[in-house]
Amino acid sequence: MTVPADSPSPRQQLETFEPQKAALGMVFLLANQLETVGNHFLGELTSKQWFLLANLDSFFQAPPTISQVAQTMHISHQNVKQLALKLQAKGFVQLQKDAQDQRAWRIHLTQKAYAYSSARLGKDLAFLEALLNGVSPVSLDSFLATALQIHDNLTRMEGQDLTE
Repeated sequence: MTVPADSPSPRQQLETFEPQKAALGMVFLLANQLETVGNHFLGELTSKQWFLLANLDSFFQAPPTISQVAQTMHISHQNVKQLALKLQAKGFVQLQKDAQDQRAWRIHLTQKAYAYSSARLGKDLAFLEALLNGVSPVSLDSFLATALQIHDNLTRMEGQDLTE
């Protein structure tokens, strides 16, 4: 399917929608765009693999189980395991059975993961600056407050039957 050259962009189309519909559309658009740009920027890792590593490094004092990471990332146990296996194949993590519960697997960051993070620190900060270029501190605070409220709403919705 070819889009005519004079067709409005998705952003232009969203600007004509009701604010609630536009906001929902923009969340999906931003998620897809961030993943695409992030995949290109990261090179060796996908955005989702990088996000798993960032979660391991930021939210856990000790190596977490796959289930703990799934809760933090709000994705399925199977998706975390799949990402972790790919990261293990690349040398960024090591999966080990839990000493107390042989059914559980713990995800350990490796030296390669720490070296990767250290080597990319400057590039990552430059990416963040480029991403937020022109966004005022007030707008950023407002965006964060709104995103946190939506996160809270989604967390409440996770346990509800929304099919009715």
